[in-house]
Amino acid sequence: MVLQVVTHSLLVMVVFSTVASYDGVIQIGVYNMSLPTDELFQLFKETHERKYKHVTEENKRRQIFADNVRYIHKHNAQYASGESTYYLGINQFTDMTYKEFAVKFANLRDEHILTGNASIFFHPENYKAPSSVDWRQKGYVTLVKNQGECGSCWSFSVTGTIEGQNFRKTGQLVSLSEQQLIDCSRNYGNQGCDGGYLKETLQYVTDAGGIEGEADYSYKGKDVYPCSFSAGKVRATIRGYSSVPDGEKNLETSTATVGPIAVAIEINQNFISYTGGVFYDADC
Repeated sequence: MVLQVVTHSLLVMVVFSTVASYDGVIQIGVYNMSLPTDELFQLFKETHERKYKHVTEENKRRQIFADNVRYIHKHNAQYASGESTYYLGINQFTDMTYKEFAVKFANLRDEHILTGNASIFFHPENYKAPSSVDWRQKGYVTLVKNQGECGSCWSFSVTGTIEGQNFRKTGQLVSLSEQQLIDCSRNYGNQGCDGGYLKETLQYVTDAGGIEGEADYSYKGKDVYPCSFSAGKVRATIRGYSSVPDGEKNLETSTATVGPIAVAIEINQNFISYTGGVFYDADC
């Protein structure tokens, strides 16, 4: 199969999961946002099993948490008044600063994004994209995955787009192995949990003859393992990949005609705490 892959003029791809419900600005997931910050922090530690090394570290994290909660309250007031299209909530990152998060998780490397063997995607002439499309409903998308404490966002972006195209070709939705990409693609410039490239990773999958399934090559969230790829366990192969030129129209058309696309986005502080709604931010 030939993949259509966006190599957009943005910088990072972060994949994480937060599940919450929104009821006014009070209850978000397990958190009653009207509670005092200290009570929210205790609930946060219990929910995410946080154990800090010493009191000094806990006090530092408590202060960062309090600062982030104040920021969440301020933004959600804008959501409640109709000034914003999305709302924020407490998640596993709320005791981290934006800088800490970016260093640890925002590790897509962009130097080579538009180089190499990628062809250019051209949309059909006179094509009018539908007003909406949800590839989850069509069976193209696996359940949300969690990269954990590893800066491997690039590998999840690649498996996601291959999973969709593999379903399109075979009718089978198979969760593919991010760990294989982390362990085995260093010769293509990738650095495991310290970052990687979309295009180079797709080239690796092409050259390797395919990618194993998650069931056979499970995710460890670490990059200390030797490559354990087995050609006999390949669940999906690709023949090539295409770059989508910059521009929302090109992205809209390629997404509507091809399926899930691997993209890179530049995040900001709001993205880290995103919980629900349509994420649109002029600063992102």
